Amino acid sequence: MASQVGGDLSKIETGPCKVTYKSVACGHTMGGVTFGVKPQLRERKVDEYGEHLADLIYQGDQVDCKAKFAEKTMQVVQTVYQFGSSISSSCWGIGKLPGTKGSSLAGALVLHPLDGSGTVDDVTFYKAVVSDVGEVQFGSVGNDRVFEATFKMLIDESKSDGQLIGKIGVATS
Repeated sequence: MASQVGGDLSKIETGPCKVTYKSVACGHTMGGVTFGVKPQLRERKVDEYGEHLADLIYQGDQVDCKAKFAEKTMQVVQTVYQFGSSISSSCWGIGKLPGTKGSSLAGALVLHPLDGSGTVDDVTFYKAVVSDVGEVQFGSVGNDRVFEATFKMLIDESKSDGQLIGKIGVATS
């Protein structure tokens, strides 16, 4: 029996993903990894039609990705607290002087679904920068210590119109 809504149940996906930042895997995540692409639109209204919308003018996208990294590794600490610097091979400093540009720290962020075939389903953002971090939990044996990061995406001027921020792979089979 064919779907009454024209759907294909085999196209429904679920499961974890591998997070790679600046070509290095970030290890296990907890609570899933999410991304959002929100178009930024300006309303156009004209006097003749009062408060009715005449049009919406696209002004760009606000793109972010959130992940909770479960492993305490130097890769994770450097990623989450990227506005810091190396003190030694086992210690990372926190707190740079103001004025550092996010673009100078940005790197590729790749979300690779583990249930995918090859890399066809990957989501790739060309220039991701950590814009917010979550609290790190100490003192409760009932919770794991995780490192949460929210990435914001910058444009990559070397890419074409319609691909300035990233790409989403979609398997066709």
